[in-house]
Amino acid sequence: MLQEESDLSLIIAQIVQKLKGSNLYAQLERQAWASLQRPEIKLESLKEDIKEFFKISGWEKKLQNAVYSELNPTLLSYVYFVRNKIRIAVYFHCLIISH
Repeated sequence: MLQEESDLSLIIAQIVQKLKGSNLYAQLERQAWASLQRPEIKLESLKEDIKEFFKISGWEKKLQNAVYSELNPTLLSYVYFVRNKIRIAVYFHCLIISH
């Protein structure tokens, strides 16, 4: 269980690194800085205000789509890896029980 959590953390870190190097990330960062100039963005509620601005402006959906497109093939390979690992464990368990 701990190994799977570690593997998942590694997958997340890889996706974040890929996205940080993308054009979308650069655009998103520029948009975040530009949004700080908007009067409805207040320092007291900065995080919530920017999240709301991204939701309204459509950036939230763009980021979700980018994460999904990176996650989809990576997650599928991870699922196959875990499934095969479970199959091997069950196979060896059955061998031990049958002897």
